[in-house]
Amino acid sequence: MGVYKYTGKRGVTYTVDYYRGGERIREAVGPNKKEAQEYLGKKLREIRDEELFGIKKREEILFGDFCDIYKNWASHRRSSTFGYNLDIFKRHFVGKYLHEITAKEVDDFILTRRDTPTKRGNKKRKGYSVNREVNDLSPIFTLAIRRELIDKNPCTRSRRFPESKGRVRYLTAEEASNLLDLARRSASKDAHLIILLALETGMRRGEIFNLRWDDLDYTREQIWIRESKNGDARHAPMRPRSKEALLRRVRRI
Repeated sequence: MGVYKYTGKRGVTYTVDYYRGGERIREAVGPNKKEAQEYLGKKLREIRDEELFGIKKREEILFGDFCDIYKNWASHRRSSTFGYNLDIFKRHFVGKYLHEITAKEVDDFILTRRDTPTKRGNKKRKGYSVNREVNDLSPIFTLAIRRELIDKNPCTRSRRFPESKGRVRYLTAEEASNLLDLARRSASKDAHLIILLALETGMRRGEIFNLRWDDLDYTREQIWIRESKNGDARHAPMRPRSKEALLRRVRRI
């Protein structure tokens, strides 16, 4: 239990680690250590009040204000459209509290965005473009759920526009085996392990590169992924070959 510093490709993130109801909870707070300490203290006080007095408090917060909190928390994940999309969300849901935003409100946002002309012309936006915006909106509510400000993510049941799936290409067993053989003969000491993890867990490159030793749970045979593509933390299975390769890997000091 405590505050921990994590340094990844996109900078420093402080995480908090605590137990609630016998469950271990790990959350990323942001790049500011003091804010992480204050957040942990707040959580521990809430847990104490729940255990001693049965009091469970829920803070009401405007969506726009929480966007600012999310912006700070997700500063290490910024994309080229990060700030642009946040401004769009804040304008649309101005004056709304987090708990007031329902799936219908998100559907109204989707239709509004579809019918809003693009900057480059008077045409409606493409469905896939609106889908990407909703993909950026959803993690805001996910963080609010983690912080127990709301119970449900209104984006999970919102509409999505159909997209062309394109061509999906899978490696055959023989191709995967040949790829691992080439990686094993590579000058890189980690190439084989990286490709093996990708093949056996489905983890993305950035998720593999951001792994830390304490993310590996050999007892439960799970890998803790702190930063997934959509901003949610998750677990990946640790297959026997991956487990063996990870155990053989010598830590760099």
